[in-house]
Amino acid sequence: MFKRVIDGARGVSKRLIANINHVMLGAVLMGIGVFLISQQNYFSWPPVMAPIENDDTFGVFFIMVGVAMIGWSIDKKKTARANHFILTSAAVLMAVLTFFQFFHWYLFGIPMPWISNLGLLGVIVVLARRSDSK
Repeated sequence: MFKRVIDGARGVSKRLIANINHVMLGAVLMGIGVFLISQQNYFSWPPVMAPIENDDTFGVFFIMVGVAMIGWSIDKKKTARANHFILTSAAVLMAVLTFFQFFHWYLFGIPMPWISNLGLLGVIVVLARRSDSK
């Protein structure tokens, strides 16, 4: 019984190491989600969208995609379709976040980390481009 648990843990750790880019990206997305949930008035532009942008649901989407990405890394049956869906969802979320942060910086001069998020969006696109498409 104990040997099976140890062998299972080794298998999970091997799968995590084999997909370290997905694991790290999933952790970063979860961190962004927690940050967005903890900041109640992070966005202010456009004024009609601010309540939607500052809603906790936006942060929860980041956490859900991060958990799904790490879950895909652990899964024994890694389907290409699930990987594409998860990476596309991550790219859309990062693009929306980068768009809003850029315009906060450009229009109001509010310091926002849009450049680093644009770089992270680039990493997601490269990861999606290099993904297996069987």
